[in-house]
Amino acid sequence: MHLQGHQPWIKNSTLLVQELCKGGKAVEACDFLAEMFQIGVLPHIVPRSACLDGLVKIQEVDKALKLFQGICAGGHFPDLVAYNIMIKGLCKAERIAEAETLLNDMVMKDIIPSVITYNLLIDGLCKTGRIDEAMLYLSKIFARGMEPNVTTFTTLLDGLCNAERPDDAILLWNEMEGKGCIPNNISYMAFIHGLCKCGRPNEALVHFHEMQGKEMKPDSYIYVALINAFLASGNHPMAFEILEEMVEKGYFPDSHDKNHVILKDAILKLLEDARTSSTVKNLIEKSSISTLKLSNAGSEYLVEPIIQLEGFNNSKEPIT
Repeated sequence: MHLQGHQPWIKNSTLLVQELCKGGKAVEACDFLAEMFQIGVLPHIVPRSACLDGLVKIQEVDKALKLFQGICAGGHFPDLVAYNIMIKGLCKAERIAEAETLLNDMVMKDIIPSVITYNLLIDGLCKTGRIDEAMLYLSKIFARGMEPNVTTFTTLLDGLCNAERPDDAILLWNEMEGKGCIPNNISYMAFIHGLCKCGRPNEALVHFHEMQGKEMKPDSYIYVALINAFLASGNHPMAFEILEEMVEKGYFPDSHDKNHVILKDAILKLLEDARTSSTVKNLIEKSSISTLKLSNAGSEYLVEPIIQLEGFNNSKEPIT
């Protein structure tokens, strides 16, 4: 359009910028905006925000920050969306201090941070192990008269469990429900996995059953977490019950799944325990895992050809 002497339409220019950014060509999109500026067309904040988002997605945070600062220096005022994009990018790059500076800048310019803004900072702090600072932002959300959403609570629950603070996570879970924030599938899975990681399989199992009672479907990741947690606690019979349910409901991973190897090791441990060996063999006989190949085993309870165990013969004696 420029070559033909026509002024580009803002709408068409915006669409072009958005398409370039979607295709990972945010740098080219920025060059296009610069060209528009040179011919006297002032780009709207929408295409500029699209460029910011595109740069952040290709991890060009410094270029995004330079563009953002240019918007401000030109006498324009970035909106909430633009601020959130930059805060997200800085937090992903673990540049939390700069993200917090932008938050303060927003407040000074009377741009009210949203729950999404706080969620981005909470996520960044949790992922850098700064859970106490993240919890302070939950207090700020309440202080501003806002309601934290399920993402807020889920991120904090994950952060508390990663910090090995399961009791605080349980308190937060109760607070979430007490405030009428309904946990979703992701919340349950994050909480259950976190409790398992903290060595609290019994509490995790309660929420696992609660989740199922609400007709939410756990994935194989959660089954594996529960199995390993019960094995670690010495409760092999309960680990077997979880394994049995996993198999019966069709959640046993295929050989290309990383959990497949983990479950092989778990099954070996169950086979080596007199309390669960026979039930595991029965499960293998009647289920789709009958072709599972186990290796590096020291179990005397294996029966060929149900499981092909490398290093053992049909007499169940080690091959020497």
